[in-house]
Amino acid sequence: MHKHYEEKIQYERNLLQTLIDSMPEFISYKDIDGRYLLNNRAHLQSLGVERQEDVLERPCWIFIH
Repeated sequence: MHKHYEEKIQYERNLLQTLIDSMPEFISYKDIDGRYLLNNRAHLQSLGVERQEDVLERPCWIFIH
């Protein structure tokens, strides 16, 4: 039963990521220390990266040009 809930949560996370990736506006979510926790594809491109892994848990000030 526990595995079922984990799969459902992962499915919903993937659904959310797909939804925000389809939006042209920049979307990001940071923690209290300014580290990225979530970005959409448009925001990643504006930072000059392609993958979430390139920015996750890194402070936003690193990407200021």
